[in-house]
Amino acid sequence: FARPGAAAEKVALLPVQVIKGNQLNGSLLFAAMRSQLARRGHQLIQTSTVQKEMKRLGLDPAKPLPEAGLTRLGQALKVDTVFYLRVLNVGQQLGETDPTRYRAVCFINVLDVRKGKFFHTYQISQVFKPAQAAKEDAAMSAQDARQAAKRLMSTFKSPPK
Repeated sequence: FARPGAAAEKVALLPVQVIKGNQLNGSLLFAAMRSQLARRGHQLIQTSTVQKEMKRLGLDPAKPLPEAGLTRLGQALKVDTVFYLRVLNVGQQLGETDPTRYRAVCFINVLDVRKGKFFHTYQISQVFKPAQAAKEDAAMSAQDARQAAKRLMSTFKSPPK
């Protein structure tokens, strides 16, 4: 959480990339993460501004983004940190006995723009029961996404100034 009296950290949250699974999982996790960051006192850059700058810099959100590209983005947006989340896979775990239980493997990298390096990386496996159980279309609920965002941020601390 932000220190009392400290200036709010300016952050850019990138669109959540879904590698394998229903794209709705990315939208839900993105909304939940924006809420989580705002609740923690971070100053968020507008999504449209982030997307325009990514396009201008030739950063394709559908492909893996390297530290150098994210550093250029962060510098152009004049932010302290860049939050880069991915949903790596959505499906049932091998050996799962409950056919209604799915997992979304979610991954977060947070880049310190001043240093041009990731300083926080964390991965979780969010268990959920989709409203419609179909392997290709399994999607978390908004509540599941909020829980995933909270878990992804559970070990996060802003970089020292």
